[in-house]
Amino acid sequence: MTQTMVGSPIYMAPEVLKGLIYDIRADIWSLGVILYEMLYGFCPYEESTIPKLVSMIDNSIIRFPSDVAVSDSTKKLIKKMLTIKYRERLTPQ
Repeated sequence: MTQTMVGSPIYMAPEVLKGLIYDIRADIWSLGVILYEMLYGFCPYEESTIPKLVSMIDNSIIRFPSDVAVSDSTKKLIKKMLTIKYRERLTPQ
């Protein structure tokens, strides 16, 4: 577990943005954001300030643009990677 914050906020897990203790699942979140960005060309959550970004993550449901063909299994993977409650997030096995 660690408590430091380094990197771009749009790739940070909610627990990191909130200054909470975090673990490897924060990296899973970041990879989910990167995968989403690679597929759709933009990040799933973007705001101008950290408080607005935290609010957006906490109060939004991830959306998948219909104009990009992405399999349902890939969308399911992204949803598991971007689960807000870190204890329910996908973990490496």
